Amino acid sequence: MVGGRRVNISRFAIAVACSACIFLVAISQTQSKARSVLFTASDGVSKQTFKVRLSNAADIKHARDILAHTVNDHMGIMGTVVLGDGGYNSPWHFHLTDPSFFSRVEENCDAKLADIERFARDGKLPGSIHNVWCPWSSHLVEEVANK
Repeated sequence: MVGGRRVNISRFAIAVACSACIFLVAISQTQSKARSVLFTASDGVSKQTFKVRLSNAADIKHARDILAHTVNDHMGIMGTVVLGDGGYNSPWHFHLTDPSFFSRVEENCDAKLADIERFARDGKLPGSIHNVWCPWSSHLVEEVANK
């Protein structure tokens, strides 16, 4: 029986450790979602908009400063195009990862929203350098209210 108890204790210890890991992962995911903020942006050409998710506190503050017009330069939005709406960019078939702001870009990554959507709808990426999209006339429109 002594050997049987060790097995039971070991199974119990493993179960407790696994439960703790699951709990910590759940807390981490909840906190990261709570820190992210959605913003609506425009490509600056069409009247259609898309959404970007910012998670970095400095980027969120910068986005709010842009919307409050406390930043003087034109600040466009750019990021890496990924297939799928990311759970927030519906009805589009893409979303941006690592979104950032720019005032000037040297890369040839400018395109219309409709062009990016056409590539994504066909299951392709735009083919710009590292699939980066930087619509030169883009701008933030508003912060999406938390629901």
